[in-house]
Parts: sequence; C-alpha cells; structure tokens
Amino acid sequence: MKRKTIVILVSCLLIVLGVALTNSLFSNKEEKNLVINPVYWVLSDTHFISPELYDTGEAFEKIKKTSAGKELEYQKESLQALVDTALKEKPTGIIITGDLTLNGEKKSAEELASILYPLEENNIQCLVIPGNHDIQDGWAREFKENTSVKSSQISAADFKKIFDISYKYGTQQDDSSLSYLVNVNEDYQFLMIDTNIYSKLESTTSPRTKGEIKPETMRWIEKQLQKGQENQKETVVFMHHNLLKHNEVVYEGFVLNNNAELQNLLNEYHVSLVFSGHIHAKSVKKDKTQQIREVVSPSYSMTEQLYGELSLSSQKISYNKKRIDVDSWAKKEGLQDPNLLNYREFTKNLFVDDGEKMAYGQLIENGLYVEEDLDEAARFVGQANWRYFTGNNELSESEIVKLKSDKGYQVIKEWSPELNKYLDSIIKPVGNPDMFNIEITRK
Repeated sequence: MKRKTIVILVSCLLIVLGVALTNSLFSNKEEKNLVINPVYWVLSDTHFISPELYDTGEAFEKIKKTSAGKELEYQKESLQALVDTALKEKPTGIIITGDLTLNGEKKSAEELASILYPLEENNIQCLVIPGNHDIQDGWAREFKENTSVKSSQISAADFKKIFDISYKYGTQQDDSSLSYLVNVNEDYQFLMIDTNIYSKLESTTSPRTKGEIKPETMRWIEKQLQKGQENQKETVVFMHHNLLKHNEVVYEGFVLNNNAELQNLLNEYHVSLVFSGHIHAKSVKKDKTQQIREVVSPSYSMTEQLYGELSLSSQKISYNKKRIDVDSWAKKEGLQDPNLLNYREFTKNLFVDDGEKMAYGQLIENGLYVEEDLDEAARFVGQANWRYFTGNNELSESEIVKLKSDKGYQVIKEWSPELNKYLDSIIKPVGNPDMFNIEITRK
C-alpha cells in the first residue's frame, strides 16, 4: 500500500474516532445527571446579603426595619441549615427561583454560591435562576456605621460564572438571556427561564419589578418544548415572575407582562406545572384551561423557611410543602443565640410586626388616633398577613364570618377602604385543596 494511501486512511480513521469521541462526550453531558425517580427541593427569594457588607450601625438597622418582613441578620445560618439538611436527606437537587441576593450585591452572590457549593461536592444539583433583584441592581449597597456606599453589581456574565454549579447542567442555553434547559432523565426536562428586565450596563436606579420574556427567548423556549415533546419528555417550568394572577389586588409587577403568550405556548405543549416566586406568598393556582398549575414559593428569607418537595416518577408528579427546622439545627450545632434557637418564632414575629406597622401607618394617615382601635386593627392585619404569606389561610365560610366580625377587621372596614380591599383579597374560603400537596398523573 502506498504511503499516501496509508496517510489518508489514518486521517479518516482519526476523524471517525474524533467524531465518536465528541458524540460520546456530548452524550455523557446529556446522560450523566439522569436519575430514576428524582426528588427536588424548590424554594425562592433567599434575598441573601453577605455579613461582610454590613455592621451593627444605624444604616443597616434602618434597612432591617424597612425590609418588608425579611430576616437579614441570620441568613447565613438559616441557609447553612438548609444545606446541612439536604446533605443528610440527599435530594437529587435544590432549585431556587430567583432573588438570590438582597439587592444584587456581587459579594452576596459569591458568598451564597460558596454556601451552596457543598451540595455540588456531594452530588446534589443546585439549580438557580436570577430574579429582578439579582442583575444590575442600582440598589446594591454596603452598610457601614451610619452610611451606605455602592457595592459591586452583578452582570449577566457574572451571574453565570458565579453560579456555574447550575449552568454546568444546562444541556441547552439561550443566547439572549440566562435561561437554560436541564435534562433530568428519560421522562422529564426542566426549563429554567430568565424573566427579568435588566440593562447590560451598571444601573443607578431601583430594580425593575416587572418581568417580560424577550421574543428571542420565547422562540428558544418553544424550540425546547418542541424537542421535549418529540422525545416524550414532560417539561416542568421554573421562573421568577408569576405566570398567573394569584391575588386580585396585588399583582401589578408580579405577573409577567407577556404572560398570555407564554401561557398559550405552555398549553400548546401540554405543560402541567410551573414554579415561580417574586410575590413572597405561598400560593397554588390553575389557569383557565385547568391544565397548568402554578406553584408560587414564599420567600425563604421570611417567616417559616418553607420549601416544596417535588418528586418525579414515570407515572406521576408529586409536590409537598416542607420547612427547614433552623431551631433544631442551631441546637445541634451548639449555638447559643436565642434568636437562632427560637428562629421560627423570631422570624414570625418580625413578619407580623411588619404587617402591624403597615396598618398603623395607613390608619393614622387616614385620621384614626384611638390607640385601642389602632392596636386591634394592627393585630388583625399582622395575623392575616402571616396566614396568607405562609399559605395557612385555608379558611371555611364560618371561619371567615368570624374573622370579619372581629373588632380589628371592623375598624379597618370603617377607616381604610384600601386596606379593607386588600384584606378581603387574602381572607378567602377553601377553594384550593392542593395548596400543600399536589399529584399529577402523567398521560
């Protein structure tokens, strides 16, 4: 055989081997995370701020008082309790649907990734997507003594790099956003959608509350849904903003601007389950077709430290409400801080107090100064808020009648039509039997 012919044959063989190796590597990326009957923990809105960005001064005290019920001082411990619990129980993965940081501080994102990294080291996936507070947020601040100074913001490229523990699982990634697709197993795929509006440049303004999916991203989503259907995979969607209106009064800026377009697309490809966050309230709702259920996870940084356990089998999808017991974790760790040893009560009191402050402010502004009436109304709002945001508001008709006969409710009805309208939107009869436990049979 001539030397030239041998060279050509060897070259062809190397090309064939190279293609085979490439295909094998790609196949390994597609297949390495396939798990039979996977279990994922779903939570949202951790709003983590690195302890290195604040001290005990006046500036941070002011932020704590205006944090809308979020707990900011013991976040590292509560998140460590989450990670340690996961390391013990070993779910397939943990999913966080946005607002990972308080206000998009790069240092906060880096430290949060470090806290979560032991999950990756122990073969527990950590899948995250950004929220409206995470990318190019002009409110990113460091608080020292009585002043606040600008802190480094997170760019889209930063986010992807910092949370590479998540994006490494993206078998497909959108070029126009931080959206990506995760191949779970032969039966399921996760569509992690970036629904946020942010600039490519650093911002000097507050974060945009509203969300919208870009046309290019919408086309990318349809392509992934199409592939999933072709491969007979069930698609589960995760995003920050809400697909559906979960409250008749509070929804502006929380529901996607182009939610109808996404809803039609998801219905077309028979998507049955969507997870979101953003509104901080535990809620489950079906769309008008009764096909799509949307589960809104409450803020992990607030009262109860709730998450949902999502179990996937070839026959059905199950979802159950769970909570992290920070109190027991702190005791086991030998910690002495009473706020950590009684963290559940501590965070509940913070949240209830915030609702009470809102009531006091609004009623005084409307001209009510009778202390006893103010106290009764504030107490009522604080408790009603807690029930609603934690999902503990499955009320019977008789319970609602009793609540609305309460003196606090009657005071609000007389003095604040706006606050009364809001209360009526969160005090409703049982109409959602799968608030905490969902079962969807696969077709």
